Amino acid sequence: MLATLDLEVQQEEDKLDGDAALNKVFQDIYSRGSEEQRRAMMKSFVESNGTVLSTNWEDVGSREVKGSPPKVLPPLLLAQHLEQYD
Repeated sequence: MLATLDLEVQQEEDKLDGDAALNKVFQDIYSRGSEEQRRAMMKSFVESNGTVLSTNWEDVGSREVKGSPPKVLPPLLLAQHLEQYD
Protein backbone atom coordinates (compact mmCIF):
# COMPACT_ATOMS: atom_id res chain seq x y z
CA MET A 1 0.00 0.00 0.00
CA LEU A 2 2.77 2.46 0.94
CA ALA A 3 4.73 1.68 -2.24
CA THR A 4 1.60 2.34 -4.32
CA LEU A 5 1.05 5.68 -2.60
CA ASP A 6 4.69 6.66 -3.16
CA LEU A 7 4.36 5.75 -6.83
CA GLU A 8 1.19 7.86 -7.18
CA VAL A 9 2.89 10.86 -5.54
CA GLN A 10 5.91 10.46 -7.83
CA GLN A 11 3.65 10.27 -10.90
CA GLU A 12 1.87 13.48 -9.86
CA GLU A 13 5.22 15.23 -9.42
CA ASP A 14 6.33 14.00 -12.86
CA LYS A 15 3.29 15.73 -14.41
CA LEU A 16 4.35 19.18 -13.19
CA ASP A 17 5.63 21.63 -15.76
CA GLY A 18 6.27 25.33 -16.13
CA ASP A 19 5.87 27.43 -13.00
CA ALA A 20 4.55 24.50 -10.97
CA ALA A 21 7.68 22.48 -11.67
CA LEU A 22 9.93 25.43 -10.84
CA ASN A 23 8.05 26.11 -7.60
CA LYS A 24 8.43 22.45 -6.66
CA VAL A 25 12.20 22.67 -7.18
CA PHE A 26 12.44 25.70 -4.88
CA GLN A 27 10.19 24.06 -2.29
CA ASP A 28 12.40 20.97 -2.31
CA ILE A 29 15.59 23.04 -1.96
CA TYR A 30 14.06 25.00 0.93
CA SER A 31 12.63 21.99 2.76
CA ARG A 32 15.83 19.96 2.48
CA GLY A 33 18.18 22.84 3.27
CA SER A 34 19.86 23.60 6.56
CA GLU A 35 18.68 26.43 8.79
CA GLU A 36 21.43 28.65 7.34
CA GLN A 37 20.42 27.83 3.77
CA ARG A 38 16.76 28.61 4.47
CA ARG A 39 17.75 31.88 6.16
CA ALA A 40 19.91 32.79 3.14
CA MET A 41 17.06 32.02 0.74
CA MET A 42 14.62 34.21 2.65
CA LYS A 43 17.05 37.11 3.12
CA SER A 44 18.29 37.14 -0.47
CA PHE A 45 14.81 36.87 -1.95
CA VAL A 46 13.27 39.59 0.23
CA GLU A 47 16.12 42.10 0.04
CA SER A 48 16.44 41.75 -3.74
CA ASN A 49 12.69 42.07 -4.33
CA GLY A 50 12.57 38.55 -5.71
CA THR A 51 15.44 38.77 -8.18
CA VAL A 52 18.08 36.84 -6.20
CA LEU A 53 17.80 33.47 -4.48
CA SER A 54 20.91 32.29 -2.65
CA THR A 55 21.52 29.37 -0.31
CA ASN A 56 24.94 30.68 0.75
CA TRP A 57 24.58 32.33 4.18
CA GLU A 58 28.30 33.14 4.32
CA ASP A 59 27.80 35.30 1.25
CA VAL A 60 24.48 37.02 1.98
CA GLY A 61 24.48 37.04 5.78
CA SER A 62 26.80 39.99 6.18
CA ARG A 63 25.62 42.24 3.37
CA GLU A 64 22.53 43.70 1.81
CA VAL A 65 21.48 41.66 -1.20
CA LYS A 66 20.84 43.92 -4.15
CA GLY A 67 19.09 42.53 -7.14
CA SER A 68 18.86 43.83 -10.61
CA PRO A 69 15.73 44.05 -12.68
CA PRO A 70 15.38 41.47 -15.42
CA LYS A 71 16.78 42.42 -18.78
CA VAL A 72 14.16 43.78 -21.13
CA LEU A 73 13.31 41.64 -24.11
CA PRO A 74 13.80 43.17 -27.53
CA PRO A 75 10.45 44.45 -28.85
CA LEU A 76 9.94 41.57 -31.30
CA LEU A 77 10.58 38.91 -28.65
CA LEU A 78 8.40 40.78 -26.18
CA ALA A 79 5.53 40.84 -28.69
CA GLN A 80 5.91 37.11 -29.35
CA HIS A 81 6.00 36.42 -25.62
CA LEU A 82 2.83 38.44 -25.02
CA GLU A 83 0.98 36.74 -27.90
CA GLN A 84 0.90 33.47 -25.99
CA TYR A 85 -1.34 35.13 -23.37
CA ASP A 86 -3.91 36.46 -25.82
